[in-house]
This record gives sequence, structure tokens and C-alpha cells, in this order.
Amino acid sequence: SQTGVISGTPRSAIHETMFTITVTNAAGPSFSVIAITIDFIGQSCPSVGEWPETEHDHDAMLNICGEYYEGYVSRHCYDGVFGPEDRHCTLLPPMISLNMTEYNYIVGEEIEPIVPVIAGAEIIGVTVSPSLPTGLVMDAMTGVISGVPSEVSEGNYTLIVTNAAGSDSIAIEIIVTMDQTFCQPEGEYPGVPS
Repeated sequence: SQTGVISGTPRSAIHETMFTITVTNAAGPSFSVIAITIDFIGQSCPSVGEWPETEHDHDAMLNICGEYYEGYVSRHCYDGVFGPEDRHCTLLPPMISLNMTEYNYIVGEEIEPIVPVIAGAEIIGVTVSPSLPTGLVMDAMTGVISGVPSEVSEGNYTLIVTNAAGSDSIAIEIIVTMDQTFCQPEGEYPGVPS
């Protein structure tokens, strides 16, 4: 080139690179060294659904892990295109509750089921300790206690709900008594109304 002007549109990024420019005339050559750096400036990602507009080479983040989880989901923006979702979600421990904690029942009568409220995800199961009174059973997934108690008893029991993140428990008292309006059988004597 007669002028030495550098122009054009770069097609790729380069780190700082040294270039030597030589100009020559009848008196001889002359040199000059220049440094050129070409940065890539990508396009922002336009909003897509619930994902907001995001600058090039930045992450968009949303709190969409779901109920019973904490954290966020991210997507990386590169030159106008969002990458796949990257989940940073952590399971929370479950919770168990009841609207009352003392239950009174009568031997031989079917009980109104005890139905705990369990809040949580990925529940592994529900256990009870110690064993329930004879005749009562608990569903290992829902924690519902039902059945017909067959003997007098009184005790405290702990229901424990568990998932991979931990557990929660609640204590209840179950009292089973005889129906006072009915004489229970004894030996060779049958039961009769009192």
C-alpha cells in the first residue's frame, strides 16, 4: 500500500500481537512496531420464556428449583445463544405435623385414622418407634395410622419422616382403654353390657 493505512473488518479475535510496519523510500527503510489486540464482542441473548435478556458471556439465573428445594437454575449466554440449563438445586429435609398429639381409643373399636401432614420431596419413608399398640398399623409411605386396637395400652410414639436431606419427627401419645359400658369376657364368662 502506498499510504500504510490499516483497515478492514477482523474475522477472529487475537491476543496482543506485535506487527512491524516498514516504509521505504530512496533514502532506505524505516521501521515501526505496533501492537494490535482484537477482542470478540458477542451479542446479548434475547429473553426467552422466563429467561431474561442476558449479556454475552454472562449467566442468567432463576429460582425455579421447585417446592421443597433451594438454589437456582442457570443458563450461560454466549454470542446471543443460551446454553443448556445448569441446576444448582438442593433438596430440603421433610417436615411432619399433626393437628393434635394425644389420641384416645377403645379396645375393639376401629380408630379414626391418624393422618400426619408430610411436606417434602423424595420421601424415603415414615417410621414409628416404639411399635404401635397391638392391632394398629402405620403406612410406611404416608405415615397414616389405622386399625382396631386389641388390648389396653398407653404409650408415647415418635413418627419420623425421612428423605436424602434429613428427617423430621413428631411425638404422639396413644391411650387405649376398655369400653366402660361393656363388661369384658373373663375366663368362661362372656362379655356383656354393664
